[in-house]
Amino acid sequence: MSLMGKLFAVEWIKLRRRPVLYVVILGVAAVVIPGLVLMQVMHHRRPAVAGFSLPDGWPMLVDAGGSIGMVMILVSISLLTASEATWRTQRQNVIDGLSRAQYFTAKIIVVVMMSIAIWLTLAVLGILIAALGGAGGVNMPFMTLSSAAAFGNLLLYLLAMGVTGFMFGMLASSSGAALGLIMAFIIIQPVVGAQLRSQDGFLHRLPSYFPMDVMSNLVSRMYYDADAMARMRAMLEKAGEPPPLSLSTSMIATLAYMAAFVGITWLVFRTRDL
Repeated sequence: MSLMGKLFAVEWIKLRRRPVLYVVILGVAAVVIPGLVLMQVMHHRRPAVAGFSLPDGWPMLVDAGGSIGMVMILVSISLLTASEATWRTQRQNVIDGLSRAQYFTAKIIVVVMMSIAIWLTLAVLGILIAALGGAGGVNMPFMTLSSAAAFGNLLLYLLAMGVTGFMFGMLASSSGAALGLIMAFIIIQPVVGAQLRSQDGFLHRLPSYFPMDVMSNLVSRMYYDADAMARMRAMLEKAGEPPPLSLSTSMIATLAYMAAFVGITWLVFRTRDL
């Protein structure tokens, strides 16, 4: 087995024994299922009311991933990473034979696994509940180009949020400190952004490039609905505001933030006294 295969196997064994994996999956299900099931019930009682169906329902799943998915991935990754300092220290992992780089890579693998777990949970729930709607619940094409792009970018969004949680979990000295950093990260950006938007020129435009803003663009429905984007552009133009960032710019900025967060975390970790 290759080194990456061994790291994946070890982290998977550890992850599947941790309650947080199942809490995340059940948490996503608990938020998504009631709303979708209610749509199906209302549709059966009143056929004129649209039920949940595919491919039309994919944007709803992307919206769910952009809200509950963000919270779940940020909190779970930060806790999983920060908890290594207590139940199994970073120092002990290195003593057991892992180099710093291997240990660091193993934690990145956890980010990928948790992101895919949430992403697949949303997909499976959507397919199952759409199928329960009976005839017309799952239509062909099963997924349009637009919905495929949106759901694919949802995975990128979850990975980006996972990397953010990973950074705070690695930088913090405890799980509580990691959660504190995440709360500050979420709260400070809108506050600073509101102040900057009252300025002119570059400062007015700067908040559009903040991490939370560019990442959330990936799961914003208007980027996959031409009519919604046209309405948003018209509204911004009327208010004298600059147009929203393009989806490609948001994707590039998201990847840049991911690389920067991983790089910062590695620079701190490689010089830390274990």
